[in-house]
Amino acid sequence: MKSSWRLALVAFLIPFVWVPPAAAVSPIAVSGEETGAPLGDSFTIRHDPTGAADVAQARTAFQAGEFTLQEGGGATGLAPGAFWSHFELRNTSSDPIELRLEYIDHQLIFLRAFQASTGEATFRQLVDLSLERPFSERPIPHHRFVVPVALAAGESAEFFVQYGSHDMGFV
Repeated sequence: MKSSWRLALVAFLIPFVWVPPAAAVSPIAVSGEETGAPLGDSFTIRHDPTGAADVAQARTAFQAGEFTLQEGGGATGLAPGAFWSHFELRNTSSDPIELRLEYIDHQLIFLRAFQASTGEATFRQLVDLSLERPFSERPIPHHRFVVPVALAAGESAEFFVQYGSHDMGFV
């Protein structure tokens, strides 16, 4: 089984630009040979000012075209509540792979990640990470938020990631 220890999700830090809802985002090709480089601009994002939406509500908002494409560089800025990001990974390898998706943001308080094979209706929660809990409770004890992901050979999977700073007002 191939493994990549650091697959940076720096694209979460990128500000969003309005794109028509019909705009398609290509799946991100992964093979288990990743080196920790940013994944590019294949992410869409939505601000949830209340921070109360669950993954089903995020998916409904995504299907309604309420997520926008992220492009460029920078942070999401000052905003209460939480942000949701959506992306798809496609394993281009003929072997199953394990990835470690690392979120880099020093102001982040919590991160929840959900995965479903492309086309499936049910998302399963991968992690619920928080600075309010010990690192030892994380699936990968690390000072940053790291999400373990497994993909079968040739599998494509869809992800929703919720991240925020509670009422602190920045992400």
